Amino acid sequence: MSMYYCKKTRRQFLVGSGKTLLALPLLPSLMPVEAFAQAATPPKRLMMFWFDHGNLNAMWPARSLATTAVGSSGSKEVLLRSLGSTSSFSSVLNNPLYDTLKNSDQLTIVRGLDASVRWGSAHGNFPVASAQDRNSEGGFPSIESVLESSKTLYPDSTPAYVRKAIRVGLLGAGLFYQKVGSGVQVIPHYEDWTIRNFYNEVFGSLTAGTTAPADNTNELKSNILNRVFGAYTGFKNSRKISAEDKARLEQHMGYISDLQKSLGQVAPTPTCSKPADPGSVSDPALCNRIYLDLLAVAFKCGLTKVGVMAFEGQDPQWIPGLSGLGTNVHDAMHGSAGNAIQKTAYEVWWRYFTNLIADRFLAPLNVEEGVTGRTYLENMVTAMLCAGGMQDLGGDNGHSGYDSQQVLIGNMGGALRSGRYVTMPSAGLPYNCFLITLLQLMGVPPSDYAFATPNGQGFGYYGEFPANHVLKGRFYQPISEILT
Repeated sequence: MSMYYCKKTRRQFLVGSGKTLLALPLLPSLMPVEAFAQAATPPKRLMMFWFDHGNLNAMWPARSLATTAVGSSGSKEVLLRSLGSTSSFSSVLNNPLYDTLKNSDQLTIVRGLDASVRWGSAHGNFPVASAQDRNSEGGFPSIESVLESSKTLYPDSTPAYVRKAIRVGLLGAGLFYQKVGSGVQVIPHYEDWTIRNFYNEVFGSLTAGTTAPADNTNELKSNILNRVFGAYTGFKNSRKISAEDKARLEQHMGYISDLQKSLGQVAPTPTCSKPADPGSVSDPALCNRIYLDLLAVAFKCGLTKVGVMAFEGQDPQWIPGLSGLGTNVHDAMHGSAGNAIQKTAYEVWWRYFTNLIADRFLAPLNVEEGVTGRTYLENMVTAMLCAGGMQDLGGDNGHSGYDSQQVLIGNMGGALRSGRYVTMPSAGLPYNCFLITLLQLMGVPPSDYAFATPNGQGFGYYGEFPANHVLKGRFYQPISEILT
């Protein structure tokens, strides 16, 4: 092999290459963005609201409206925006924000999941309870504890100020479980009388007037000009550098300065300020509003990626329209006061909380996140979930585990096929498939939750379902019909 001999000196080569590099345009899109508080791709986040009692199927779109086949096992769908206003197909989504979200394809309803287990109902079989069974009876952890322990979602480098899972349970009972050996243990959570603890623990890293958690490393890393200035000064003052090279160096520093200004405009620090101390709260209605306000700020400030709040308890006679039931809300929901009062109880109760969620949690997050071109809501998934669907009124079926409807807002930056009303096959997919879908949307691999059962089957274990179930081949899989 022959070699080509270059007659150019080292200095000539450096000068020539320097001119070539300076002639190239600077491309900010190729620069690292990890140093900035607002990255182009935001972290995955999930907020789950749980309604302990099921819902009336009459409160949601009729199954017959979904006519387009999706997948190969009997699921059907229809675009929600083609069904008219949200209040026309749902008696509990009358807040104008839901119509806005529906029209922008950020509202999704999934119907037809089967949450039936050995104990005969879906009571407790919700996103914050066990994977398969009712609370601790099955010995499985709740989904938020699996998310919290995932090294994929929360690597060791996670800042200390981040609350890996925020749990708010107004039931006043054990709702949240983590795996311990072959059993589970209850995880403490915030209740109405611990709202001050919630505030202090979640927002303790913020100081009044700051725009980000008290961690200045990102600000230091982001200033490119400062980071190269020392080297620039050393070269500029060197007697070995020619006047021509010094001029070129000045020009290069000008380019870096322009780049710094450009990046500063492209990736502004997100708006985030410490909320006011709520003080002591005894009014349940006010307590719920404050919790939702603080949860919205926690997500916006990057203080958590996982949140869950359960609505129940207190027999909420303070909800307008429920005080005249003639019985407590819980009994009314179970049909003890007759069909008319039962229907009123469900619709008024759900409508109150869906409006509260819209006004206090969704609205503050329905703004663009940094420069992603998407809102906080679009970049995450907010879920309004419940035990099961009531196919009719009467009887003690307040926790019916079959044909439930789950409401999702946002699409995790495009990972969810949002904007649809999707009905599952008539045979019913186990509710666990839905939990697996949420885990996958959060980027959690099966290896992070396969430990959940003694047999290593985790959230895909369906031992209580018939061995000859027609959809058994899908029992260990996420719901592909709603994923991109």
